[in-house]
Amino acid sequence: MTIFLGILYSFLFCYIIVKSQFAAATQLSKTVLIAAFVIKLIAAFAYGYIHYTSRQGVQSDTWKLFYQSQLETPLLFKNPMLFLQSIFGNGYQHTAADVLSTTNNYWNDLKHNVLLFIMSVCNVFSKSNYYVNVIIFNFLTFWGSIALYRFVFKQLAIPKKLLIAIVFFFPTLLFWSSGFHKEGILFAGISFILFTIQHFSKYTFSLRYILVFIISLLFVLILRNYILLFLFPFLLLWIFAEKIKFPNLGLVYLLSAILFISGFLFSGNITTQFNLLQITSTVQHDFLQLPANTSLNVPKLNASIASFTAYLPIALQAAFIEPFTQLKSINMLPSLMENCILLFAVLFVIFNKKYWIKNNTAFMLICFSFFTILFLGYTIPIIGAIIRYKSIITPFMLLGLLGLITWENKFWKRLS
Repeated sequence: MTIFLGILYSFLFCYIIVKSQFAAATQLSKTVLIAAFVIKLIAAFAYGYIHYTSRQGVQSDTWKLFYQSQLETPLLFKNPMLFLQSIFGNGYQHTAADVLSTTNNYWNDLKHNVLLFIMSVCNVFSKSNYYVNVIIFNFLTFWGSIALYRFVFKQLAIPKKLLIAIVFFFPTLLFWSSGFHKEGILFAGISFILFTIQHFSKYTFSLRYILVFIISLLFVLILRNYILLFLFPFLLLWIFAEKIKFPNLGLVYLLSAILFISGFLFSGNITTQFNLLQITSTVQHDFLQLPANTSLNVPKLNASIASFTAYLPIALQAAFIEPFTQLKSINMLPSLMENCILLFAVLFVIFNKKYWIKNNTAFMLICFSFFTILFLGYTIPIIGAIIRYKSIITPFMLLGLLGLITWENKFWKRLS
């Protein structure tokens, strides 16, 4: 029965995708759309199978979530209000500052509870089968990939085939965003935030897109709120730069980046409640206490500019070079290749100066992704965790780098 459900949902969702006006606006063929979705499902099945066999199921976050949801789903039928209370209820006395905290607070537990809620509801339609759940889950998150494709296609002159490869088939993004966990929702959330803001800036406000924006914003805020800390400042600059044509756009973004760094470093002088240096060091201390096979031997951060300055080379290595020096298993090879692709993209841009353009969207994506990934280098001393967290951000940096090229060469145009 569950196999039949899986096949039925797969065909139904493929039909909905190819018939959707939202997907049709990409101008991609039905074959490409179906192939992208089917390969995403294959990656999701692989994710579930690998995490079950390699970590004995119950030890894996995604399977632990599934087992917990099986206890919650019956309550959904018997008492829906009690079901919501059991998942979202809490006994914490929390404040606004706890939103950025990492342990022992309602907002931190809410990350898990949101996923538990989604899995519990999916059980209703899948007869509590994990693999059918991931089909439903990936159908919902797949629209984020379509939103990102539409956003980038309008804003950057990246060849079509190359854009398809990055948005739909980039290996680490495909694997980690397809599993039933935070990454798929976060990638879709970021993509829809970019897409809806673009729609508001070029067209008009509509209730449908306002709701999509709010829902996407809430998911990112709940699941990984620091992403908004690095996205919104440069997204606001992007909005202004779309309206006001700055004579030297690169300099504007450079000065804004310096201003952002200064604000981050001196945030404790503005308000002790949101001392970003203290919050960052606390997050790093929490990760240092976690048992992991891929932990890095790094010093503890403290909430001082001197400590963060001294730690910068370590953060850069952890964020952009590892697992080069810590290659402990073949599972890390895709991430190593990802770093090589990023390095190649940087060199590609540097050695093609005559094709450079000052693109507002490219600068925004680079600034947002660079500071987000660097933050991971500061806070996460575990290579495996960095690989997973970074997987949904790296494509934005790659797209930004490639967006600085005009692609006028005849050879490059063949990728269109």
